[in-house]
Amino acid sequence: MLPGTEHIVLYKDQKAVQIAELLRKYNGNREKVAAELGVSKTTLWRYIKKYGIAPDYSY
Repeated sequence: MLPGTEHIVLYKDQKAVQIAELLRKYNGNREKVAAELGVSKTTLWRYIKKYGIAPDYSY
């Protein structure tokens, strides 16, 4: 990414948007994200894989 540019990611599914926002909120801490969603870490991992959520949550 170029300096001074924004990183914008668009997801078609609302669940993917929610997960991406929570991952940013918790700086990638999947345990906290899973707890807030009320799912196991394994289920969260499946969602991340299913929706192709990027591993860089700093944006």
